[in-house]
Amino acid sequence: MILGLGLGLTESPFVRQLEYGARKEGYWTYESMVLQLEDIVDVLIALYPQYDYLLMFDHSNGHDRMQPDGLNANNINKLYGGKQPKMHDTLLTNDVILGPYQNHTGILKTGEMQQLVWTNTDAIGPFYLSESERVQKKYDVDTGQFNIKNKTREMIIEDLLRVDPNMDPKGNLKKLQDLCVAKDIPIKYNEKKIIEGWVGKPKGSLQLLYERGYIDPTNWKDYTNSGKKDEYGILRENTSLDLLMRQQHDFMTELTLLQLHGEKLGVTIDRSPKCHPEIAGEGIEYVWSLAKLKYRCMRIEKKRSKLAFHKAVNEATCPSTHLTKQRVRKCSRRARQYMLAYSAFNLINIEESSADDNTADNTNDGMNALSHKVIEKAIQTYKRHRTVDNINPKWIRNLMFDVKEEILLKKVVKKMREAGNNR
Repeated sequence: MILGLGLGLTESPFVRQLEYGARKEGYWTYESMVLQLEDIVDVLIALYPQYDYLLMFDHSNGHDRMQPDGLNANNINKLYGGKQPKMHDTLLTNDVILGPYQNHTGILKTGEMQQLVWTNTDAIGPFYLSESERVQKKYDVDTGQFNIKNKTREMIIEDLLRVDPNMDPKGNLKKLQDLCVAKDIPIKYNEKKIIEGWVGKPKGSLQLLYERGYIDPTNWKDYTNSGKKDEYGILRENTSLDLLMRQQHDFMTELTLLQLHGEKLGVTIDRSPKCHPEIAGEGIEYVWSLAKLKYRCMRIEKKRSKLAFHKAVNEATCPSTHLTKQRVRKCSRRARQYMLAYSAFNLINIEESSADDNTADNTNDGMNALSHKVIEKAIQTYKRHRTVDNINPKWIRNLMFDVKEEILLKKVVKKMREAGNNR
């Protein structure tokens, strides 16, 4: 009910249906998802304002879209300028570990703000340029020449709509180009040839890492995006700009556009790990499988016409008769069992790593590897036995596990039970 207006909801904001297609209701986009998220949060906060909300999403291009000026280690060049986004300034907190090369001009300290774009007030400029080069290359230079470029698909559509606003331009780039030729619309344009200066341009990874103390200025040419290899063909990780950028704490913890939007709405948004649909959301993949199975089991006669198809989809996703609350909760419980198993692995590795740090004789040969076989067996054991001590030793031996995996299995199940009892 909308306060003051006496209006109620006409449909659930948790369910959206659309006739997808360019000539119909379009497609489900990031903007569509955000609008639904806002509606859902409004309802949740209105009904249950006493709770804090954590909304789980799986990984997808839409869910992972970065902020336009967000810190993105995958979208940055080595040097200044070029086709790379301008990222916002970032504070070097205590979590940002600085590199070993600290005794050079322009190195930042913890607590300082790092600018990721060169400004006109920067007196020094790129460290890898000489004094004369910094002055010579400070500003853009118009050469007076032009490059002939092909128009992009978006530019062509814009030109076609300008000529005929009622037109509905469709098709691939070649078809749109042919349409432009038929209407005497140019498909090429002249672009000024500019020699870029560093003022107003993104700094690039080499400069950013130099300011954080990761670049040896006497050997800066040894640093490449992918890194250099030694005489044995082994990658020298400290020479890989891409790897060093991905290890920066502020880049790793940068909020996605969706997470930032959720923060503004007063809720927390998190994403399940990539390539793990079994723990996505609250069992959403299992719910989808239930709906798809219901639809596929229907007779073909029930799906022939468009009206029948709509009715079949509504039947397969009906919360009253098929996707009931009990079934959805069972899906959520199954996903939670996998979450407990992965969490148990993480806790075991943390405890064993801490024990090794406090022991002079480090006998651990590495972190416990996440094995699909151990995960599945741990979940089966968690479901079938009251305690891990009740596991039949003969049954354990009959499993195709080595001794190390048997010990790890017991640890995982124990941690799962501890987490389950603390709910």
